[in-house]
Amino acid sequence: VACTQGDGVQPLVRSGMHAVAGQRSAIRVDRCLIEGLLAKTANASGAQRDGAAVLADAGRALFHQWGLHGQYPLAVRRLHASGRLWFDGLDDPRRGSQFTAVLDGPANPWQILTTALTVANEARRHWRRVRLVLPPNVLGHLERGAQQFLAPILALSEQAQVYLACDGRTPLLAEWPFTAPTPGCGRHPVSIAVAHDDFLVMRQVQELGLPLLAGPHLFEPGWRATVAIELALNAQGLDGEFSTLDGLAMGLVAAAQVRLAHLGVLAEGAEIRFSLFGLPAHAPSSDYLQRQVTQEGLRAGLILRRSTHLSEDACAHLGRLLE
Repeated sequence: VACTQGDGVQPLVRSGMHAVAGQRSAIRVDRCLIEGLLAKTANASGAQRDGAAVLADAGRALFHQWGLHGQYPLAVRRLHASGRLWFDGLDDPRRGSQFTAVLDGPANPWQILTTALTVANEARRHWRRVRLVLPPNVLGHLERGAQQFLAPILALSEQAQVYLACDGRTPLLAEWPFTAPTPGCGRHPVSIAVAHDDFLVMRQVQELGLPLLAGPHLFEPGWRATVAIELALNAQGLDGEFSTLDGLAMGLVAAAQVRLAHLGVLAEGAEIRFSLFGLPAHAPSSDYLQRQVTQEGLRAGLILRRSTHLSEDACAHLGRLLE
């Protein structure tokens, strides 16, 4: 946080009003970040569209700095900076973490794709990650060679993560018709969703480098799931350090409380999920940390559910601890 002479901050500091000065001080953004964003605009062909994207990226950088230095307690900021704690939404505090929808399955696949695009456009306004599960008849049309559906599904994958429900096994995995997106293109990979874990399907999907969803709920038309906040802890090297684990649990819950205040009514009815990394699965320290996070959340009036999933952003941030 920067203190500038022209905005009346230094007189507040001289008067001992440090808290008020901190609230009114300016926010610093890395100069190299702005220069890099401007360079992308200069080297791009669609200047107007890319210019809007640059402004959006700069705005997210501002929100990231504002959130860290102006909203979260010092203990949370230290855990975040060290790579011990990750939580979603620093760069866009008004959107929740995750939205998953299973679409209804009418006979007309064009109607399904139109409804999916409408749901995706609306959900992107409120949720950072949108996942849509299309009913099995869409995959069935593709298996019968309906190439006209490839382009609409690829267009839908620019708005959301698309999963094609598969009620068994599909020969399409041998020659998957959807190309893998290149980094930075803004498109998500198109994959499949299955009712139960199948080793052969899981291996084929893994070889293609695609994500996989599994569960009987993915075949219930109209099923919805929302996750307001996603958090993760890296407790590597802290096996047996119970007092330090207590600090991690308190920092995670404190971050969740701030994020809930940002989301407001959007968080009503949505889940709060956390992941633990760096400890053996059934070690006493792992069970202790999970129990402390749950109990600390209950003391704050929050119900936190443990997840086994770590997003790419979480993995990249928690990796700071190992650098």
